[in-house]
Amino acid sequence: MLRRKIIDPQISVVMVVQSEGRLAHRSAGSAHRAVSYAREKGLRVELIAVLDSPSTETRAYFDEYAEIYSRIETLELNDRGAARNHGVELASGAWVAFLDPGDLFSENWLASAFDYSSEHNSQKFVLHPELNVFFNRQKVTVCDSVNSDSDDYSPLELMEYAPWTSLSFLTRAFFLDRNHYLAGSNLGFDQQQWLWNCEVIAHGAIHRLVPHTAHFIRVQEERGRPAGQLLPASELFESPVLDDLASREKSLSLNQKPPLPPRSDPQTWSLPKRSAIALLRPFPKLTQLTIDLKLAMGRLGPRPFIEPNPLADCPWLFDEWREIHTVDTDLFPRRQVLRTLGRQRVPTSYVSRHYAEIEQQFGNPTHLFLLPCLTRGGADAEAIMFMTTVLEEEPDSRVTCVLTENWDSSWLAKLPPQISVVHLENLLAEFSAEEKACLLLRLLIQKKPRVIHNVNSALGYKLFTEHGDTLSSHSRLFVSLFGFEFLPGGELGGYAVWDLANCIQYLSRVLTDNQWFADRLCEMYGFSPSRFTVVYVPAPPGSSAVQVHRPTSVLNVLWASRFWREKRPDVLHEIVSQLGSGGFHFHIYGGDINDAEIDGIFEALKRLPNVTTYGAYEDFQALPLSEFDVFLYTSERDGLPNVLLEATAAGLPVIAPDVGGVKEIINDRTGFLVNGPENVKEYVDYLSRIRSNYQITSARLKAAADLIRTRHSRTSFVSILRSLPDFLVEED
Repeated sequence: MLRRKIIDPQISVVMVVQSEGRLAHRSAGSAHRAVSYAREKGLRVELIAVLDSPSTETRAYFDEYAEIYSRIETLELNDRGAARNHGVELASGAWVAFLDPGDLFSENWLASAFDYSSEHNSQKFVLHPELNVFFNRQKVTVCDSVNSDSDDYSPLELMEYAPWTSLSFLTRAFFLDRNHYLAGSNLGFDQQQWLWNCEVIAHGAIHRLVPHTAHFIRVQEERGRPAGQLLPASELFESPVLDDLASREKSLSLNQKPPLPPRSDPQTWSLPKRSAIALLRPFPKLTQLTIDLKLAMGRLGPRPFIEPNPLADCPWLFDEWREIHTVDTDLFPRRQVLRTLGRQRVPTSYVSRHYAEIEQQFGNPTHLFLLPCLTRGGADAEAIMFMTTVLEEEPDSRVTCVLTENWDSSWLAKLPPQISVVHLENLLAEFSAEEKACLLLRLLIQKKPRVIHNVNSALGYKLFTEHGDTLSSHSRLFVSLFGFEFLPGGELGGYAVWDLANCIQYLSRVLTDNQWFADRLCEMYGFSPSRFTVVYVPAPPGSSAVQVHRPTSVLNVLWASRFWREKRPDVLHEIVSQLGSGGFHFHIYGGDINDAEIDGIFEALKRLPNVTTYGAYEDFQALPLSEFDVFLYTSERDGLPNVLLEATAAGLPVIAPDVGGVKEIINDRTGFLVNGPENVKEYVDYLSRIRSNYQITSARLKAAADLIRTRHSRTSFVSILRSLPDFLVEED
């Protein structure tokens, strides 16, 4: 039996238990075995049990075995990290070793860790076992770890992988010097342990492995990150720690640092993983990696191993594996276990090597906008309005625009120079969506912008859906949505269909430019209207007075849009064909032809005598608007198109179909609303009426101008933004 009281202990073993009941007996047996071994080596070791919100069964067990513990303390914290802090406060040893219930450590762990620490004489070493053995009765996977100061390892890889388990050995003085676990926070212990491993590096610690030692970790059900447990920020991913790491990297490079293994090299063991994004245990499920082993005569069975043997370089582990069987009968190198025995090397996090570079480009934004790209289109125009208005109304704001797709961004020149632009896809082109999400998530957690506004970024929706709880704990999350996508056969699609329902609970507000779309989403999904805000964007400056003139013998009709299928160029062609060349001339601006059928329509239009085509345009206001008499718009789906505001502001009467939110700007008072996107006859009738009596446009142009002046003014736009939670902050 172990002695309960130890005079002047050198090592304090702190075991925190909660509701494990008699399962803790196996872990306690492992601790007793290692303590006895260490004492045989002449070391003084005490064993401390901290019962944190214990179950009745757990309390009864420790009452029964109280004589073998130097101290048993009962708390009601329900916080394993805080309980560890308390255990260290109780400890008397100069070194502290932690043990979780359900886990076991090799017999030599305490003695070998003490010898390693004494030999290296470092107060800032945090020691871990060389191997981690994840087990249940049927499956075993052996996982390597890594020294944090290894030449081919960067601590920034912690953003993606968690190579160290909770079993650690360190000096009590270092732990008490600002290296406690973060207690009283909304973190589970997995998150607390990951954060602690990061923070101690930021405070100068070096994680080292003790040779020929093992941590046996019982695998129960697969665990995700429980609801309500948030992912934490860490000093490791901020300056000046980043600067120190960069200096170290530079020094290693000058001294011929070993190159990273190629991503395609199978020896990197870049296998399915449990990542630091999810903050599960750091290695894969036991079923994710298996190596078929053939058995032959020998000490582990009737026949010795025939290669491949993933543990050929650590025969000592089999000795420990067999001997610890007397402590935990689930552990034994049975034949069926050995047939599926797997080993995972520490994978390389390639994406983390770009973190410091991208972190510098991010700056420290108050407002961060996520877009796939920045090119000609209504959504991008509205995003530019949002960003520009933030800078104008809040001069101390800092705006960063993150482009998440590798598309052409021809409108970048429209952004004010104060805005930081991060071409994430260009920098991370060869990485997977999961890797990009990992890096971007870490930056958003570290930077904590006041506002994160997603305008059609798939990567943004991925983060909002999977980590909206974390992001919304420190940032206001907004999305802008404008309308549905229509898929072949009439199926509805787009982010509003695929993603919104999965993240709306984390959003401060869903922004849209038309009431029709907000009402439709609430009707379809049962969303509360309070989650939506209609932001009517400002119209461009136009003429101060409505000037109606009678055109000459020819009515000059302007059509300006993309030559995309949903813009219905086929309807345009039919309208032009029916009207013929007598009294009508169509001026067609359009580009971005994206399929052969639409290209054929465009070529057919070019051959008509009453058509002039001009190709794509970049700025509607730069067109020779005074030369046109009416604006014709054809589309089968829309939100509230900006081009209708631009045409109205230019004093052009507008003919447009009743789709989406179009009738919120064009109706029978303000323009000419066509009943449906395919009603060619009504388009033709309106054009004919306008040509025969242009004065009928007068009252409608005046009503449209009044609507633009009031609802679509900059003053109204800013007022709406100020009504959003924390989007704009009033100056003191």
